[in-house]
Amino acid sequence: MKTVLIIEDELTVRESLVDLLEIEGFRAIAADNGKTGLRIALKERPDLVLCDISMPELDGFAVLQNLREDPDTGAMPFVFLTARTTKVEFRRGMELGADDYLFKPFTIDELLSAIAARLTKQAALIQQLSTPTTKLPTIAVHDGLLNYFYQELRNPLSTLNLILYWLQQGSPETMAELSSQQEYAREVSVLQQVYKMRDQISPEVVKLLQACQLDRLTVGESIVH
Repeated sequence: MKTVLIIEDELTVRESLVDLLEIEGFRAIAADNGKTGLRIALKERPDLVLCDISMPELDGFAVLQNLREDPDTGAMPFVFLTARTTKVEFRRGMELGADDYLFKPFTIDELLSAIAARLTKQAALIQQLSTPTTKLPTIAVHDGLLNYFYQELRNPLSTLNLILYWLQQGSPETMAELSSQQEYAREVSVLQQVYKMRDQISPEVVKLLQACQLDRLTVGESIVH
């Protein structure tokens, strides 16, 4: 049974989410503020966190930052619940390592789909990281490139993971932003070059990179040699 932690200061929303998730077969635990929620998350190690942004004691951003800084909870799937958010707030959440946003009011299907997607992705990542690649490139530079790629992939706070998230959203605005900013050139180049080596990496990683549609990006020249 998967455990979901709900951090939400509105009583009716919190209780409704607990009841719904329990009906759907989850173990649901809840907190009414960020400080309590963080303490529960560190103690219980839930499989996923649903967290409001604007809360007393500790807001959602601070909860996420604390979880990402702890090695034991750094990769914990984390979904923000919010009534509204600005582009700046959205980007801040993504940079801190948020996995998704659910905008209130959301439907039951939207909630369950978001939870299922994050848990599935987490399971695939765990499997990937625990299964060594059987075919390795023979050229030393390729070894270094793959080592860098996997190291960044393991770090939920890395720029590479942030770019992977943006790419999977696939909006024209996202593509334009990534294509115009040199600060992302190294990570995009790494992703493009690793994708060219898809016969030497695991099927799970190939699917992840295919979902990013890397062919739509032209960010400067390759700087990873």
